[in-house]
Amino acid sequence: MLEKKLTDEKAVKRLNRIKLASNELLKLYEDMEYHIKKEIDRVDITNFSLVEVIEHSLEKFEDLKKDTKIEVFVEDVTLNSDQNGFQKMIDNLISNALKYNNEKEGLIKIEYKNKNLTIFNRGKEIDTKNLFVILISFFKKIIQKRVLV
Repeated sequence: MLEKKLTDEKAVKRLNRIKLASNELLKLYEDMEYHIKKEIDRVDITNFSLVEVIEHSLEKFEDLKKDTKIEVFVEDVTLNSDQNGFQKMIDNLISNALKYNNEKEGLIKIEYKNKNLTIFNRGKEIDTKNLFVILISFFKKIIQKRVLV
């Protein structure tokens, strides 16, 4: 209702910031709820659209992408999985693709082909030995979380 009534540009921008902050608060609540459910092994498996998850993630990072060109080649397929966890994974991959992309002529390609989802960027390649260190670090975090439970 406010959007329809507001004509002042400053007020419209302020309202948009409030909407973004509200969405972030909602997302924090959903994250907290997800972590609690995950800890008690109650993750919801649902059907959801891959395209919608990717579009939702890209909307979140719209202000961070700057001059980075993002190309999406994804057919609309329905997945049956943990939507919240899947959304987190896509957010993380897109965030990293933006963060570690080439500053000049940045490009991200998101492609779904032959049941494989690929997220490509023009950033520096990760050296094989560093990739191993990253994966070991990731698995240590998972193991520590499971041991604590």
